[in-house]
Amino acid sequence: MPQLLAGLKIAATVALLGIVIGEFVTAQQGLGYVVMFGASLGETALVLAAITLLCGIGLMLHGAVPAAELAFARWYGEFA
Repeated sequence: MPQLLAGLKIAATVALLGIVIGEFVTAQQGLGYVVMFGASLGETALVLAAITLLCGIGLMLHGAVPAAELAFARWYGEFA
Protein backbone atom coordinates (compact mmCIF):
# COMPACT_ATOMS: atom_id res chain seq x y z
CA MET A 1 0.00 0.00 0.00
CA PRO A 2 2.78 2.55 0.72
CA GLN A 3 4.27 1.98 -2.74
CA LEU A 4 0.88 2.48 -4.38
CA LEU A 5 0.28 5.74 -2.55
CA ALA A 6 3.80 7.01 -3.31
CA GLY A 7 3.22 6.29 -6.99
CA LEU A 8 -0.17 7.97 -6.81
CA LYS A 9 1.41 11.10 -5.32
CA ILE A 10 3.83 11.32 -8.24
CA ALA A 11 1.23 10.37 -10.85
CA ALA A 12 -1.22 13.06 -9.74
CA THR A 13 1.24 15.86 -10.49
CA VAL A 14 2.65 14.27 -13.63
CA ALA A 15 -0.87 13.78 -15.01
CA LEU A 16 -1.52 17.49 -14.55
CA LEU A 17 1.68 18.23 -16.45
CA GLY A 18 0.60 15.91 -19.27
CA ILE A 19 -2.79 17.59 -19.51
CA VAL A 20 -1.25 21.05 -19.77
CA ILE A 21 1.27 19.97 -22.40
CA GLY A 22 -1.56 18.39 -24.39
CA GLU A 23 -3.42 21.67 -24.20
CA PHE A 24 -0.34 23.49 -25.48
CA VAL A 25 -0.48 21.43 -28.65
CA THR A 26 -4.12 21.02 -29.65
CA ALA A 27 -6.60 22.69 -27.30
CA GLN A 28 -8.93 25.61 -27.94
CA GLN A 29 -9.64 26.09 -24.23
CA GLY A 30 -8.12 25.29 -20.86
CA LEU A 31 -5.26 26.61 -18.79
CA GLY A 32 -2.57 25.38 -21.18
CA TYR A 33 -4.27 27.25 -23.97
CA VAL A 34 -4.52 30.37 -21.78
CA VAL A 35 -0.77 30.20 -21.10
CA MET A 36 0.07 29.88 -24.80
CA PHE A 37 -2.47 32.54 -25.85
CA GLY A 38 -1.29 34.96 -23.18
CA ALA A 39 2.35 34.38 -24.09
CA SER A 40 1.68 35.07 -27.77
CA LEU A 41 -0.02 38.36 -26.85
CA GLY A 42 2.65 39.32 -24.32
CA GLU A 43 0.15 39.27 -21.45
CA THR A 44 2.49 38.44 -18.59
CA ALA A 45 -0.16 38.87 -15.90
CA LEU A 46 -2.49 36.40 -17.64
CA VAL A 47 0.29 33.84 -18.02
CA LEU A 48 1.36 34.18 -14.39
CA ALA A 49 -2.24 33.94 -13.19
CA ALA A 50 -2.76 30.71 -15.18
CA ILE A 51 0.52 29.25 -13.91
CA THR A 52 -0.38 30.18 -10.33
CA LEU A 53 -3.73 28.46 -10.73
CA LEU A 54 -2.01 25.38 -12.15
CA CYS A 55 0.37 25.34 -9.19
CA GLY A 56 -2.58 25.50 -6.81
CA ILE A 57 -4.31 22.62 -8.57
CA GLY A 58 -1.09 20.59 -8.46
CA LEU A 59 -0.66 21.25 -4.74
CA MET A 60 -4.25 20.23 -4.06
CA LEU A 61 -3.81 16.99 -6.01
CA HIS A 62 -0.50 16.33 -4.27
CA GLY A 63 -2.09 17.03 -0.88
CA ALA A 64 -5.09 14.84 -1.52
CA VAL A 65 -2.92 11.73 -1.56
CA PRO A 66 -1.73 12.02 2.08
CA ALA A 67 -5.36 12.58 3.08
CA ALA A 68 -6.28 9.37 1.27
CA GLU A 69 -3.30 7.66 2.89
CA LEU A 70 -4.57 8.67 6.33
CA ALA A 71 -8.06 7.43 5.48
CA PHE A 72 -6.68 4.08 4.27
CA ALA A 73 -4.52 3.73 7.37
CA ARG A 74 -7.54 4.26 9.61
CA TRP A 75 -9.66 1.95 7.48
CA TYR A 76 -7.12 -0.87 7.72
CA GLY A 77 -6.68 -0.26 11.47
CA GLU A 78 -3.07 0.84 11.23
CA PHE A 79 -1.73 3.55 13.49
CA ALA A 80 -1.39 6.77 11.48
